[in-house]
Amino acid sequence: MSATASLRRDHDIIEKVLKALEATIALFREGHEIPMDVLNDTLDFVVNFIDRCHHGKEEEGLFPSLNERGLPRDQGPIAVMLREHEEGRRLTNMLKDAIDRYANDKSAKDLIVRIAEQYIALLTQHIWKENNILFNLADSILYEDADKIATKLDGIEEEKIGKDREEYTKLAERLVSLVRR
Repeated sequence: MSATASLRRDHDIIEKVLKALEATIALFREGHEIPMDVLNDTLDFVVNFIDRCHHGKEEEGLFPSLNERGLPRDQGPIAVMLREHEEGRRLTNMLKDAIDRYANDKSAKDLIVRIAEQYIALLTQHIWKENNILFNLADSILYEDADKIATKLDGIEEEKIGKDREEYTKLAERLVSLVRR
């Protein structure tokens, strides 16, 4: 197993939710209202699976392991990823506020669309960088300790979301099916 296998699997699930969010944006643009449960489930996935679990596994597991092998935390790929995680958190907070506003004021859909577009763009390029650059680098640097690091990442996931990975996988599928045209 590679050190980054679980992170790559996370990306597959995350990309499904990003596609569902793109479909949500399209529905908003066509004048449809989106049920609050869809928006709140999307936000739950973003907050708990993407940020808390996935980014937690990177920040508490992968990045420190790379740093121990000489990859600096304050510059280069790790620094870029950390800055993007912070930007994602900023956009997530803005999205939460916009969704809360939408519950009482449907005109807030335009704000949701703008923030969601920024979030999708950020995560799309972030995932590309990780899948095509950082994770390949990590797998080559951490090759000898891959099983140990994979176990560490599994432990962080367990701590962050417990046995809910399957629930978040189902949530991603449900969100895709709800907005499928």
